[in-house]
Amino acid sequence: MKTIPTLLFADGFESGDFSKWSSHGAYADHLPAVNGVNPHSGSYSYEQEYYLPVGGPYPQDQNRFIIENFADCGRPAGLADFILKAYHYPKHPEADADATKSTQRKLTRCMHDTAQAPSATNFEVELIGWQLANQYGLDLAIGYYNPAFQMPYISVQLAYNAWYLLEQEIHLNTPGVGDGVYKLSVNGTLRYTLSGVQLRNTQTTNLGGVCIGDQVNKTTDYTVHEFRYWDDVQIWALDPHGSGRQNWRRFPTPGRKAQAW
Repeated sequence: MKTIPTLLFADGFESGDFSKWSSHGAYADHLPAVNGVNPHSGSYSYEQEYYLPVGGPYPQDQNRFIIENFADCGRPAGLADFILKAYHYPKHPEADADATKSTQRKLTRCMHDTAQAPSATNFEVELIGWQLANQYGLDLAIGYYNPAFQMPYISVQLAYNAWYLLEQEIHLNTPGVGDGVYKLSVNGTLRYTLSGVQLRNTQTTNLGGVCIGDQVNKTTDYTVHEFRYWDDVQIWALDPHGSGRQNWRRFPTPGRKAQAW
């Protein structure tokens, strides 16, 4: 059955806050912020500072994110087929960052239950950005449970100090069947396709929401001082109930163009 894109959620942070989002980090230091330091369009964007906070791994993971639950978009059963679009700007690490260390950031995490840690039952599909020792920028990877955690690298790199349009199309598999699909486009060009996989293994539930900006929950990986920016986030449902009134390929995102690859 043909699916029709329907826009469920859009935020360019022009409200100056996170009022459109279900929740955001609010523990310890280096909290999420909306400000006018580096917007992609309009006057504001989501700024996230990363550093090793006081208190160990819990605040290291739990204070650096914003979350939108699909139930708050009118889909209480979650989504099995959808598109997540967002502009991302990885700024070059700060002067006090250790140039010999590398670290991992969860760029986006589409999770069954955004309030719980990921596992084989609380499955997720995540886009990971590996920062390589203050060098050129980020190496991207995909993470999912099948039923153990899988993390294939995808030969896609993002340079520092540039805006990129990241577009992820996700189709969960039929429970227990290897027919799931993941696609990643960068600046409008398809860069990676993962097909014939069990993104949710045998689980029968859908993904329940998306988490943006999360830091890896480890103290064994090194943490460098840096800033990341997000803007113009959109969530599109792909199902036979879509109205089709807003075509995602025509939906404009105002402002300057993303950095060409």
